[in-house]
Amino acid sequence: MQRSVEQREEQSIRIELRAHNSLTPRGARVFMGTVSIGPMITAGYCVAQGFWPVLPFAGLELLLVWLALRWSFKRGAQRETIAISYDFVTISSQLGVSQAKTRFPRHWTRVKLCGPRFGHYPSRLIFESGRNVCEVGRFLTDDERRTLAVRLQQLVGNMNDSPAL
Repeated sequence: MQRSVEQREEQSIRIELRAHNSLTPRGARVFMGTVSIGPMITAGYCVAQGFWPVLPFAGLELLLVWLALRWSFKRGAQRETIAISYDFVTISSQLGVSQAKTRFPRHWTRVKLCGPRFGHYPSRLIFESGRNVCEVGRFLTDDERRTLAVRLQQLVGNMNDSPAL
């Protein structure tokens, strides 16, 4: 009996979602260098004229741009893995070093694509089983989320039937 359960667990479908990140580290360095030229030239000119308080504000501006780039790279490293086996749906999320794992019984799980809460907000793709809820694909576009929802609904199935993998 134990062997058949292990075989069913091994036979799973895995879908990996990754955030879009078109900026490479080299491109970020070039961007930061290019953006730094203007404030540094302006601050240098102002310091030469005796307006030295401009220099800390130029440094603060560049610090904020650098922090925004770091935040963008951190969000670009976001990953979500959805594993659908015969008995369970397992969702693993990774953002930097923090990881989260949610597991639902497949037969009692519903996949729902909820419309936006307000005007131009994006839709939400949700796994739901009883009181347990897990949202996936926040970083996807609405079209990608709709396509994924259709595929996941086929794989997970309805509560009344469990489709074969």
